[in-house]
Amino acid sequence: MEPEIRWSIRILCEMLEQLQLEAVFAWLSTLGGAHSALGDYFNKNAEVAWELSLKQLYIAIKIGEPALAAHCKLFMSISLMQRGHYSAASKIIRSVSRSIVNDKRLQERRLINCCKAAKVRLKYIRQERKETRNGIHSEDMTNSDILQTRT
Repeated sequence: MEPEIRWSIRILCEMLEQLQLEAVFAWLSTLGGAHSALGDYFNKNAEVAWELSLKQLYIAIKIGEPALAAHCKLFMSISLMQRGHYSAASKIIRSVSRSIVNDKRLQERRLINCCKAAKVRLKYIRQERKETRNGIHSEDMTNSDILQTRT
């Protein structure tokens, strides 16, 4: 077989694999989002969201997309928050945040905003947990009370 034909076949196979991985990634993302939304209410769904995020992370690494891999890690941190593993979630968020600062390939607006949102969500969940322990319920608070607790 001619070298050009062998090379063309090799490239074609790699492109086909790339397309298949991207399609699987999209399906996993859709399923992961649904399970993550339910993960706020059901622990089993948060666990499934974790597993789907791990699979997405594997694919992102395999196709060489560090920004997608960072997103997957943030999705994993959300699953950890939903299951009450706040310090592990915090470690992942800090790690991704440091990576964004140190790696120019990760300095994209969507990833930065996703990281900020994960930080805010973790802070909110911790605050809610603290208020619940102290007998304060956010439903009982007025808007001015909420603003005072945030300052």
